[in-house]
Amino acid sequence: MSLPPFISQNFGASQLLRIKKAYALVIRFALAWQVVIYLFLLIFSAPLAALFSDDPEVTRLIRLWILIVPLGFGFQATTFLSASAFNALHQPLLALKVSLIRLFLMYLPLGWLGNQLFGLEGLFSALVLANILTAIIAWSWMRQKLTGLLHAGA
Repeated sequence: MSLPPFISQNFGASQLLRIKKAYALVIRFALAWQVVIYLFLLIFSAPLAALFSDDPEVTRLIRLWILIVPLGFGFQATTFLSASAFNALHQPLLALKVSLIRLFLMYLPLGWLGNQLFGLEGLFSALVLANILTAIIAWSWMRQKLTGLLHAGA
């Protein structure tokens, strides 16, 4: 991952606008790339599932995972990129908060609730929702941080 060194170098050089533009670019790329990956998985879910098992129930469950969980991977990337960007901006506590929110406030409780209410499909869908919600939080915190830094430096 080359974002943290880029951010650190530009943070040290007070190139805050460059950081803001780079962060926005990598988030857009991560989301767009995951759409491409998801379309590939959507098209090839049956043959991919068949690679792992001949059992119809197992392949059904693998396809269920393939069709739901990767929908959240772009948002998961947003969360991870934001946490690493916070570290590069010398904000490790914000990075830690993002990670803790994702796991303990979103992923585990929503996954448990989704499973209790709707079974395995609910669990998988809740994991996607957890990634989306955490990405929104991480993205908004990063935008606030960068905007604050830009205004403080102006």
